[in-house]
Amino acid sequence: MTIQVEVKKYRAHLILALFLGFIFALVVCLRDRLPTALSKEEADMNDEFSGILAYEDLKFIASDFHHVGSEHNLAVFLFIQEKLLHLSSEAKKLGLSMTVMYNKQPKLTPDNEDESEIPGQIFGLLEGQTKDTIMISAHYDSVEKSFGASDNGAGVTVALEVMRKVIRGGKKPKKSLMIFLNNGEEIGLRGSKWMVNQTVYERVTRVINLEGGGTGGRAILFRTNSFSMAAAYAQVAPYPHMNIFGEIVMQRLGSYTDYEVYAAKMGKMGSTWEARECVDIAFYEGRIHYHTENDSLENISSGSVQHMGSNVYKFTKHLIFEEGTVSNESDPKNLTYYDFLGDTAAVYAVEVKTTLALVFGCLSLSLVGVLWKKTKFGFGKYIIYLTLCVLFPIFSLLSTFLFNIHSYSAVNATIGHKVTWTYHWGSFVGMILFVLFIKLCIEIYRSKKIKEEISWNDHESAVIAALLTFSAIISMATNLLIENGLVYLTCNFNIALFSGTLFYFMPKIYHVSPLESYTLMSYSLTCVALIDMAITLQRVFTMPFLFMAPLLVTWLFHTFSFMPLIPYLLGLKHTRRFMYSLLGLHVIMILVTLFSL
Repeated sequence: MTIQVEVKKYRAHLILALFLGFIFALVVCLRDRLPTALSKEEADMNDEFSGILAYEDLKFIASDFHHVGSEHNLAVFLFIQEKLLHLSSEAKKLGLSMTVMYNKQPKLTPDNEDESEIPGQIFGLLEGQTKDTIMISAHYDSVEKSFGASDNGAGVTVALEVMRKVIRGGKKPKKSLMIFLNNGEEIGLRGSKWMVNQTVYERVTRVINLEGGGTGGRAILFRTNSFSMAAAYAQVAPYPHMNIFGEIVMQRLGSYTDYEVYAAKMGKMGSTWEARECVDIAFYEGRIHYHTENDSLENISSGSVQHMGSNVYKFTKHLIFEEGTVSNESDPKNLTYYDFLGDTAAVYAVEVKTTLALVFGCLSLSLVGVLWKKTKFGFGKYIIYLTLCVLFPIFSLLSTFLFNIHSYSAVNATIGHKVTWTYHWGSFVGMILFVLFIKLCIEIYRSKKIKEEISWNDHESAVIAALLTFSAIISMATNLLIENGLVYLTCNFNIALFSGTLFYFMPKIYHVSPLESYTLMSYSLTCVALIDMAITLQRVFTMPFLFMAPLLVTWLFHTFSFMPLIPYLLGLKHTRRFMYSLLGLHVIMILVTLFSL
């Protein structure tokens, strides 16, 4: 009978470990989803964007290098000109008015860089019921020796297809729509600087800038100076992938886009124009191929074009057909925005973020008091575990360096991998060793106090209370002291553990103990909140000189996401079973990564 009970417990632990691994796998797979590219017929039937049609245009644009002054740069200009003139003709048939304008035809000479005005600036303006104009901007030039598929051929084809879809609807929009396809972005943002000095730009109130900071994958809204535009994008985009981290990343990378020109304040960058409300949307994955000959069709799929196009089309329709969102002069630093696995998104002022951190921090500390009143865990144990919670990330960091000597000599072999810590495994080894050390200390303590019948439940409650306290303190401290909107992650970490602790108060349901309920809820929520962000950041920082950034970032977020597992792992009676569970989780994570490459 005893053997059967042990077997059932072992199976229960195995099932739980597999389920936790499944949660991790689900997060990785869900965040990487790309929509199926639609044909022209499918898109027109359902008022959707056609990724296949746009990708066909991209095949021509990315068929050769097309830097300023090159032969293919001229060919791309003529291709765009023909497309816009055809759209203008179609608009006229439907009773709409569209004007096509350009400054002058590109020259086949490398000396364009010395000219004050780069030729080949072209735009199409669809008149609406008012002069207020929404502008979609994308540059069509590439750097030398790059096919420019993601940077920025895809953005150009998306803009053209969005205009085609709006015209095909046959309805005059409330606001005018302009698509500006510029030349010379790669040699100093020359196209956008030309546009802001044109009379037509005085009509522009909002700008959607399309870019390519990587090769393929999902397109992300990574910076904005407009609360209203960010909120609208989160509301109407079918795949709202967005995050506040973009401004920090762009500063770290030393990169610039046309967004800088359109969003410039008076005097910034030598500008003499007022800033417009803007969003910057770009591809960011596979940055190792950025500005190389590998920025080609092989590294961007029609699904990626569909992803960007679907979001931009629905967003544009909302801006030109709706009455319009309320303008807001908020500075980007006062905004916080992010998505959950690309399905839903949150946008709010930084003051709201701080308020949330304080509210849930206080609620968490109150819940710790309720937990103590219910379980009567020892205060001494609580302080010890709270100290261990503080030391846990530090020890993990030290072990990352200790066990990753091999990584520095083999950095190029791991650049671009989708889940950094499964290759730079030192952080995981450190977490295993630290939790094992805690468990051994508990076993020694319990063996000495065996006569007093020390219960694990006493330790269990103390660990959970310490974790919740740790997350509350981290959340409140970072959100009060750091203005950066990215610290919303610590608040979400606290909310995840708070929710899990509520489940700990639930009675046993269908053989699932309160501790198992806590583990499942806490780990699931932290995976969604932290692992998704860790992978996003790691895929941006895939350049050799930025190797330390993904290593440290993924260490931090993965460490926090691992912490909800500590009470369950410490509760396993046998050290061998404990090690098997950890090993199983790690193997599952590696397999998920390998299959997702």
